[in-house]
Amino acid sequence: IDPTLAMTWPPLAALVSASREVDLPDAFMLQHKKLLKVNMAASGGQVIAKVGSMVAYQGRMNFQRMSSGAQQWLKKKISGEQFDLMQVTGEGDLFLADAANDIILLYLNNESLQVESLNLLAFSPSLSWDIVMLKGTTGFMTGSGMFTVQLQGTGYLALICKGEPLTLQVTPDPV
Repeated sequence: IDPTLAMTWPPLAALVSASREVDLPDAFMLQHKKLLKVNMAASGGQVIAKVGSMVAYQGRMNFQRMSSGAQQWLKKKISGEQFDLMQVTGEGDLFLADAANDIILLYLNNESLQVESLNLLAFSPSLSWDIVMLKGTTGFMTGSGMFTVQLQGTGYLALICKGEPLTLQVTPDPV
């Protein structure tokens, strides 16, 4: 191996040092921008997450696929919003990620937010969710993009995005 080439690459110790576990008392915390750590004790022992997003866990966890109620199941079929959620209960730490997407953390305080189902990673069970039609949408209910997932209440929310999210205030109310 050419020693001059090896000097251009960071040593293994630098990679390991940069990926040390973050330990804060918050319910949701970023290990880095692509990996979410859920402190189950701070989350009340439960969290709702996208099926397939679990990377690792420490402690004792129970993973159960959530079934939608009849109304939500019908809305999923009509809207094309096909996503599966799981309820995770237990104690310890849960690590979640999705296809190397960036993770955006939010805390809703008796607020409401609409998001595409593909961008939903995890949320507190204190938040209620439903599939809703976008206001002002007309025509047949067969195209994608006419429906979103509405989350409302108070609790933590982790969204996924390829890069920085684009936000736009669309209400006529002044800022």
